[in-house]
Amino acid sequence: MSSRALRSIQKAGQFTALVDILFATIGIFVIVFALQDLDPPVDLLPAPYDAVVTCAEDRNLRFFRAEAEGPQIFGPRDIARDLRDVLDEGGRILVALSANCVIDTGDGIVVSDRLRDVERSLTERTGAEAKALLLMEYAPLEAGGEKTLIARFLSERTEAGE
Repeated sequence: MSSRALRSIQKAGQFTALVDILFATIGIFVIVFALQDLDPPVDLLPAPYDAVVTCAEDRNLRFFRAEAEGPQIFGPRDIARDLRDVLDEGGRILVALSANCVIDTGDGIVVSDRLRDVERSLTERTGAEAKALLLMEYAPLEAGGEKTLIARFLSERTEAGE
């Protein structure tokens, strides 16, 4: 064999160990990922809410608790004072707002802004002032969807045995 051919074989052979290590690493990753035992998908349940606040097209807030006879109704101007007293009990509250509740309809009151201010005042208290944890979750309310939402809330509360 000529010395020139021998040198080209030696140069080509310098990288075989690196290629072997590379393929071995890839093979290990393929085997590890292929043999992983994946968790089966689980149907998620909706979070249990203590109360529901809805704001329909009339811009009045309706506060529902499962144990109450009917809703407490608050006008847009009563939010800062009266609704604050009701929410002071804390709990997990679902707030469903229609399109009219997130815009100014000409009277200078934006219901969603007032709700946000009430939430902020109740959640940014010191430890001595706080009575109970308040968690408000906001969701859009489609036109005419208030009755469906309340029926679902009340049925879930009674199914849970509360």
